[in-house]
Amino acid sequence: PIVAMTANVMASDQEQCLLAGMNDYLTKPFDPAQLYAILIKWIKPAFAEALPPIATKHEPIQSPMSLLETIPGLNTEMGLSRTMGKPDFYQRILRKFVAQHAETAAQIKRHLDRENYADAHREAHNLKSVSGAIGATGLQEQAKNLEQAIRAKHPREQIDRLLEKLGSDLREMSDTISRCLS
Repeated sequence: PIVAMTANVMASDQEQCLLAGMNDYLTKPFDPAQLYAILIKWIKPAFAEALPPIATKHEPIQSPMSLLETIPGLNTEMGLSRTMGKPDFYQRILRKFVAQHAETAAQIKRHLDRENYADAHREAHNLKSVSGAIGATGLQEQAKNLEQAIRAKHPREQIDRLLEKLGSDLREMSDTISRCLS
């Protein structure tokens, strides 16, 4: 089977994928349980009954997880569901998020200062996707708004306001995650 994986969530996008010959459709960020359900739907292995159940609940909360759960704007339940309920894996993903994205707002600003809207748009899009994957829904929404403003080439003042708020919230989120995981 061919399963489309895309950030586009409109019904018309799904229809286009199916008309193009795809068997099914999955939107990003995806839940591993959704992916498995789609694969099981299309692939019927003889040993399917012997497969272990898909983990949909996270393991008992450990100390770093209890700290992470207090971070405003971080939906740890959503993040854990995207890491198959594995707290250690989720914490590794969060560390990687901080290491790779804490300075994304500054990178976007540098691209905009050089009038490189394509790279600024790409950085905002990546931040939107990664924020959704870790459960940082507020950052995801802010990055989406910034991405749209950059794509539409809104006035720089408007983009800068969105970027300033995103940068502030991103720094706060990154610093708080780092403290919880140290």
